[in-house]
Amino acid sequence: MSTKTQVFIVDDDSAMRRSLEAVVSSLGLHAQCFQSAEEFLETPEAHAGTGCLLADMRLPGMSGLELLDQLPLTSGCFETIIITAFAETELTVRAIRSGAMTVLEKPVRDHEICANIQLAIEKIQQKIKCLEETQDARRRFESLNDDEVQILEMLMAGKPNKAMASQLKVSTRTIENRRRQLYEKMNVQSVPELVRMVVELRSMKKSNTPVARKSNSLRPESSDSDANPG
Repeated sequence: MSTKTQVFIVDDDSAMRRSLEAVVSSLGLHAQCFQSAEEFLETPEAHAGTGCLLADMRLPGMSGLELLDQLPLTSGCFETIIITAFAETELTVRAIRSGAMTVLEKPVRDHEICANIQLAIEKIQQKIKCLEETQDARRRFESLNDDEVQILEMLMAGKPNKAMASQLKVSTRTIENRRRQLYEKMNVQSVPELVRMVVELRSMKKSNTPVARKSNSLRPESSDSDANPG
């Protein structure tokens, strides 16, 4: 995913689009303008892009709120600023719950728009960094061999080295070596760090994000044999 942040403006008022585009340009950013939510959703950027989305609440056809509901169905990475002349409490709450970063009431001052765009960019960059870290962790996990996966599963079950050695019928030195190799491949220094990483990957797996390898590692629960330290 590209780390270059774009700004997307969705507003049926041409004067408002031009005004927002001028503010975006003053920040040294590029803006793409759309007259409707449907027009924006037809673009490749809506489904795989990265950017700050400025959308009017009331649009012809699909509303700004309905657009917010569509964004999680795409693979893009957006922070959304809703702009409206009708900032009723109920609509504002619905917008925030639907994923909007904030709701700005018209007329909006330029400095307020600039500040929120810059905040949105910071949030997007944080999201991208987290995504890249997760993808790196996934690649590391997929590089583990079967012996390392066994050690990982036993560590997740809370087994000490001696118990692992007994179950696998190998020496504790062998377990120590496999454990060190596991730490190196996963780029961690401790069991808590490893567990945290695995829990995050497992959570992604439950949400249908592919992280699994050919073995059945990272299963939601330990097997009966793992539950007993032996």
